[in-house]
Parts: sequence; C-alpha cells; structure tokens
Amino acid sequence: MIRRFLIYSGIAVLTLGGAGILLFTGVFFLLPRFEPDPMASLRIQTPVRIWTDEHGKLLHVRRTCNAQWRMEVPLKRISPAAVQMMLAVEDRNFYRHSGVDFAAAARAFSQNLRHARIISGASTITMQLAGMTETGSRR
Repeated sequence: MIRRFLIYSGIAVLTLGGAGILLFTGVFFLLPRFEPDPMASLRIQTPVRIWTDEHGKLLHVRRTCNAQWRMEVPLKRISPAAVQMMLAVEDRNFYRHSGVDFAAAARAFSQNLRHARIISGASTITMQLAGMTETGSRR
C-alpha cells in the first residue's frame, strides 16, 4: 500500500515537474518571438533633447526626465570591439540564451545564499531592456 502510494506520488511529481519545466521554458523561448520591438516605446518614453546648428554640429544635449543619457546610435556606427566589451561585461552568454541565463541565475542564487546577502545578479541585456521599457507606475 505504502509502496504503491510512493510510486504514484513519484510519477505525479515527475509528470507535474516535467510539465512545469516545459511550460516555463516554452514561455521564455516562444514569447520573445511574439513581442514587438520595444525601442520605439523607449524613445517616446524619455527622449533626450539635442540641439544642433544649421550644419548639424552638436550645440547642447539635455538628459531625459530621469537623468539618463539615451541617445540613439545606429549599430553600424558602434565598433565591434565596443559591442564585444559590453557583452563581456553585461551579458557574457548573450548569444547562448534566449533572454534568461539559467546558469547565471543559479550562480547568483548560490553566491547570494552562501553570503546571506546580494553579491551578484543574473540580469541579461534582454531583461535590462525590458525593465527600461516598462510602462506604468512602480510602487
């Protein structure tokens, strides 16, 4: 009787756990493909004011309402070395995940648990961009 209960409980846990993992990973792998480009809403949200003369020479720049320097620069004007440096510092595994770096999350969790305080985080560039485009009030 107890053995049968344990077997059925184990099967239920494995089935529900597997379904949860499939649902969780499916959401993170499929959801980005249905989202529109967030940069348009980011530009409207907090524009940087730029003044130039009639020849296009920069005269003055005013930061956004939340004191950020958000200036649009085409990717082709950014050197590949600068892109690689930013990826190395901010999101080392950028090309190997779909927005969530589970290995970094596990590393950060273990470090924070071991030190009993926040030592490191696991946000990816994708997560940072999503946070910057968040609309609505924060409490």
